[in-house]
Amino acid sequence: MVPQRRGSRRRRRQSHLTQQCTRVVCLLILGKTASQPAEETVAASLPLSQPHLRRRHDNGNTVELVPNATVRLPLHAVAGTHHVTAWMGEPPQAQTLIVDTGSRLTATACEPCSQCGTTHAHPFPHLDPQRSSTLRYTQCGSCLLSGIQECAAEQKCGINQRYTEGSSWTAVEVSDTFVLGGPEISSLEQYVSFTIIFAFGCQQKVRGLFRTQYANGILGLERSDLSLIKRLWKENVIPRESFSLCMTPFEGYIGLGGPLRDKHTESMKYTPFTSTQSWYAVHVVRVFVGDECLTSNDQHDTVVEHALVEAFAEGKGTILDSGTTDTYLPKAVAGRMREIWARLSNTPFQPSSTYAYTYDEFRSLPIVTFELANNVTLQALPKNFMEDLPEPLRPWTGRRKLMNRLYADEVQGAVVGLNTMVGYDLLFDVQGNRFGVAPALCGIANSTPAATH
Repeated sequence: MVPQRRGSRRRRRQSHLTQQCTRVVCLLILGKTASQPAEETVAASLPLSQPHLRRRHDNGNTVELVPNATVRLPLHAVAGTHHVTAWMGEPPQAQTLIVDTGSRLTATACEPCSQCGTTHAHPFPHLDPQRSSTLRYTQCGSCLLSGIQECAAEQKCGINQRYTEGSSWTAVEVSDTFVLGGPEISSLEQYVSFTIIFAFGCQQKVRGLFRTQYANGILGLERSDLSLIKRLWKENVIPRESFSLCMTPFEGYIGLGGPLRDKHTESMKYTPFTSTQSWYAVHVVRVFVGDECLTSNDQHDTVVEHALVEAFAEGKGTILDSGTTDTYLPKAVAGRMREIWARLSNTPFQPSSTYAYTYDEFRSLPIVTFELANNVTLQALPKNFMEDLPEPLRPWTGRRKLMNRLYADEVQGAVVGLNTMVGYDLLFDVQGNRFGVAPALCGIANSTPAATH
């Protein structure tokens, strides 16, 4: 049975959680990318936070160039969600984790867990704390992770996490060796110089779609003093508090410490994050459906147009969430979206329900372009947001039922999900409070030898 798409479950946190203190993490360095200078287009208004980094002058303004990633790790996708393999404990136990820029906490299902679903859905068995000689339970009074609700049994730190579509999990906080790598790793001994300790949630009960999902757990990549990226930077494992995601619909890489420039087909452009909170939000200037502006109206009413643009900034704003498979536009633009969609393609805009398309009708579906501050653009392509296409994509005869995974029902703001993020190297430059975008060839088959070292 094909696992359910994560985007349809809207797995985002409901509550705002706070951090309590810091802790170190560990990482296995699989390889270092070759340093390849590349010209980048940057804006003078962006933050400059490390004077020792390489800089250049652009139109008379001094700007900062982010160094290349020093570490890259392979990702694999199942049902539209991208995963990385982590090895925890000694001896190491493999766990597959969702790569999620929309979550703060890292957690995985642990034994004994009578309510964590059946293990046949997961690539690896649940983590067994009793098998690890290095795992330690954090005791009440010393809890590190956000979301601590109460002391669990035996004075362990309890964590509760809920998501908007109804799924949830409860866990206890543990610390153990934590190594990102590939499924072939069998020992940590040769990587001992990179092994430090990471605090994460050991799930004891899950509800909803967590029970049937492919992944064992989740790797939260939101900004936090306890995030993987922060701790790697604090421990001088990576040169900068940043990471990049370079993904195709089926695979890709996570780069730690900077972008993956050898993947780029065009120079990287930057836009500031609009918030310093844990989530990654960007400023949407305009949105185009095909060549028509979604955030304007036919009467050119400036009040209406302003309201359409402002809809993308409401609430948390427009957030970047790799853990949500699908893309969600504001409900305020739904009417205009239906009008433009029908005018350009002669088909109805009806997300989350099937429609039988001819191949020519599919070819007529519009590209949706997000124009962000500083002339940065992201495009949602029909081949990525329409579900049930033939693989590889090829013409078909007659009609084929497809499902649209581009929505216009977000009550506040918008969510740029994974189906808009593929085909780019996306830099989450936490240290510079900015987002970098470069069209890229992200397939593992396109890798240079440095990517496999």
